[in-house]
Amino acid sequence: GVTEMNSEALAAERNATNALVVEVTGQQWVWTFNYPSLGIQSDVLNLPVGKPVKFVVKSVDVNHSFWPVQLGVKVDANHSAPTHVYTTPNKLGTIDVKCAELCGLHHAYMETDGKVMTVEDFNAWVTANGGHSA
Repeated sequence: GVTEMNSEALAAERNATNALVVEVTGQQWVWTFNYPSLGIQSDVLNLPVGKPVKFVVKSVDVNHSFWPVQLGVKVDANHSAPTHVYTTPNKLGTIDVKCAELCGLHHAYMETDGKVMTVEDFNAWVTANGGHSA
């Protein structure tokens, strides 16, 4: 329900001091994920299980809406100013990333995926992509 999502988001925000920052950029019609503390950028959203995440979301063109479905959060991606939302992925599996704001001709195809993975697998993915583990 809505209450669970809100309490989870609040708990994640309280844990935000050790949150993994993921900068999310929306652009017609792709999502890009930058992990500044890890030194990598990706077109898929991979996250370690059990670690709080702070998404800093922006758009480089029209308004989009960042919706990683299984994470239970959704936030506008505005051109004018970044927005942010917190969550803590608590179960392994696929993440379907969609745009929830009509953003033009190929809006329906503005999606990607990713995974919530074990910390070991996440660190291996980061290293394999030229980044450094947190």
